[in-house]
Amino acid sequence: MKNLLDSLRNLFQRRQEENGYYYGQEGGYEDQPFPPGGDDQRQLFTALDIGTAFAKAIIVEVHDDQATVLGVGRHQQSYAHMSDGIVTDISGVIANCNEALIKAEKAAGGIVAPSAVIGIAGELVKGSSITI
Repeated sequence: MKNLLDSLRNLFQRRQEENGYYYGQEGGYEDQPFPPGGDDQRQLFTALDIGTAFAKAIIVEVHDDQATVLGVGRHQQSYAHMSDGIVTDISGVIANCNEALIKAEKAAGGIVAPSAVIGIAGELVKGSSITI
């Protein structure tokens, strides 16, 4: 499980760096994607759901107390990658997550959110919370 989380962390960091967001030394992003008007109440998030059948991604903009879905994407998992909720090929699952993220980002007009929430379920999953 640790390898999967490390791989996802690397995937998100690489995708954000490719799009101009760099994770700073103090654990924050140095170039937040706020609009030119300086509206610091706007926040962008990516949610990634890693399921047995599909990897699903959604990009959401939160402004004050309202959320707007900017883009969604999903990519089918292969039985060779996931079997009964168990990851059997980490690199395949990561590739499927990447495809779902690309589809969501295209649907959102190319927006890449600097913060992510990841959902992974299954009988063998032990819950914990980490900050990426």
